[in-house]
Amino acid sequence: MPDFYYLKEQNLKYLDILIYLSIRSFNNQDSKQCFPSYETIAARCGASRKFVIEAIGRLEKAGHLKVVRSTIKHVSNKYYFPAIKHFEAIPTTLLSADLTIYQKAMLALLRTFFVHGKLQTVDTVTQMAKKLGLSYNVVKAQYDNLRDKGYISERQVFSSNNDNGLIYRTLTNKLNWNIDFTNKSTIGDVTKLHPTVLRIA
Repeated sequence: MPDFYYLKEQNLKYLDILIYLSIRSFNNQDSKQCFPSYETIAARCGASRKFVIEAIGRLEKAGHLKVVRSTIKHVSNKYYFPAIKHFEAIPTTLLSADLTIYQKAMLALLRTFFVHGKLQTVDTVTQMAKKLGLSYNVVKAQYDNLRDKGYISERQVFSSNNDNGLIYRTLTNKLNWNIDFTNKSTIGDVTKLHPTVLRIA
């Protein structure tokens, strides 16, 4: 999946990542066929049909997916995704988590920062907001919700070199972030849990 950094420069809304993940969750790993309807995508992510259509347009213009639009009534569009060299896995259970659509989208965006050790980061909310191209207040509000709901934990560590200490932020096991890519049953069958992916910088 293309980088979801600097969203404003890409003319993307941060909820667009949830539309991307919802579409990708229907992608058949073997045949590469992906053709969910607007209604099916909307139902999976919890957004409106109108927003899904608009988001697909933005994602397509930004080069994050290719759309082959159907000219036949009641036949869905086909979606294709660019090849990825590096990625971080996002479990499809995110789409059914006990979170609002805004919290799900933010958690997916923040995932790319948790790359050190056991899904940890020492990046501040300010740093993450800047790289995402979102306002501090937007990221902080959703980050706090995710922390309060137990999806992110914090631990402050003090050292002689840093009087203020460092805050280690960790993705908790409320979602299964450790996905076994050798088990094809968790990847190819859209009726089972399988990963969608985010490219990392």
